[in-house]
Amino acid sequence: TVVGAGLWQLLRPHMSLLAAVSEGRAMELDAMPVTAEGDLIWDDARARTGEPADALVTARVALPAAAPPTAPLDRHPARIAVPVLLEGYDTEQDDSGLAFRIAGHRLAVDADRAPDAGPLTPEAVAGS
Repeated sequence: TVVGAGLWQLLRPHMSLLAAVSEGRAMELDAMPVTAEGDLIWDDARARTGEPADALVTARVALPAAAPPTAPLDRHPARIAVPVLLEGYDTEQDDSGLAFRIAGHRLAVDADRAPDAGPLTPEAVAGS
């Protein structure tokens, strides 16, 4: 099982992607292969570093135009926990942990599951 920072080691052969993530930049892709499930088959020769980009702003703009998500029964179990974009919510922190309050409902958030080497930290999620 690959967990934590070890997961990022799997990306080491793809230094252009790691550089873009660490610098908060977009990647411009040209004819990058995609599987039937929507997964990219990464090829550094088909990618180049783009302009600075904010992941949450990009999600707000790009997600509405993206393809519909794959049905849960058609997905690999490792991909079921996916990041989502929420707007119009408040954050709460108490003894039970971090939660978002949206449309009158409390949604518990496990911000500690974010990868240590990724751009989202528990503090960033709590302060969002």
